[in-house]
Amino acid sequence: MILDRVCSVQKLAVSPTDTDKETYETLSGAEGIKMNIQPAGGELTVLAEGQYGKTFRFFTTYSGLAIGMRITVSGTSDTYSVRGVEDWSSGGPLPHYEGALILMEE
Repeated sequence: MILDRVCSVQKLAVSPTDTDKETYETLSGAEGIKMNIQPAGGELTVLAEGQYGKTFRFFTTYSGLAIGMRITVSGTSDTYSVRGVEDWSSGGPLPHYEGALILMEE
């Protein structure tokens, strides 16, 4: 598996200045995560309730991803929202996680 992108992972947390708001904060130890991100096919796009051209499939060995987290690709302005994660770590020759991402609008 070629993990060609370096990413950071953020999750929503209560804002330290206003407890009525949430902001994204980078998870400790989740900087420099290696991923492979590819355009999704039609079936995954429909399952993820996404749009063509804005839905992507990812592959990684990082185990801390959950729906709603945000992925930022280093060196680009690409930011994605995690729509689903599937655990493939319990078998096969190369344990990994894969799932769906939605490209976030700036």
